[in-house]
Amino acid sequence: LDGWGGVTFAPFAPGDFMEDENGQVCFGDVRFVLFQDGKTVSVLPGENEENIFYSQQFGEVLSVAFQDYNEDGRPDILVLLEYAGVQGPNIDKPGRTVRAYTQEEGEKDFFLDRGVSEYLGSYTDSMEQVYEGLASYAGIYAVATDKSAWEVDRFARKVKRLILAGDFQGLCGEIAFPITIDGTVYQDKEALLGAGFVQNTSAAFLETMREEPCGNMFANYQGIMMGDGNVWISEVLDSNLASQGLKVCGMNQLNFLLDETGNN
Repeated sequence: LDGWGGVTFAPFAPGDFMEDENGQVCFGDVRFVLFQDGKTVSVLPGENEENIFYSQQFGEVLSVAFQDYNEDGRPDILVLLEYAGVQGPNIDKPGRTVRAYTQEEGEKDFFLDRGVSEYLGSYTDSMEQVYEGLASYAGIYAVATDKSAWEVDRFARKVKRLILAGDFQGLCGEIAFPITIDGTVYQDKEALLGAGFVQNTSAAFLETMREEPCGNMFANYQGIMMGDGNVWISEVLDSNLASQGLKVCGMNQLNFLLDETGNN
């Protein structure tokens, strides 16, 4: 695997059941581990931080594939899993899910690609069908751009990293000026870097960006939406209709808004 060299990829089944800190019965989930020279070098993230479920119980790993699904030149990891429901109308009815693991540019740790994994929830009959789902996913933003979904998602993750790092200097390089932010038009980089939100960005805006999976995003003819309309991405064309690449074309809710109690 890129950045790791030769490794052993191993799934570990959970125990039958356990109790959380409140005494409520829950079920552990499968863990995926990378081994090298007999040592654990990486544990891939689960569906949640606690790696537990309350309404479903892990069944088995049906299939694993190492495939460069996002066309970045590095092998990714796809796993097809089966679970049994333990509560509600689907009790004991098997259900399947897909997890897609990939790496950020320049990093070797794998993260769970939640947007892609969610989209593949309708393609769970087999790993062959997962591949069909990936082929379909590649064109989900066609209404807004000719770029593949993989290019769009990578760009969105870059924008997210810059925003969460507070790097508005770097973000300006990804913006199509002039840009309207919270109703104000900023003609160029200098004007934007002088805005109040650069030093005092809304906590709600930042939290929304943290939760943005940067995949399977809403799109229409105007562009591709991150968060709750907090950031809009589009493919910019010059006067000759030649593509200038993906750019941030709009941003909203960066400024602090005070309610009647004076809270953000």
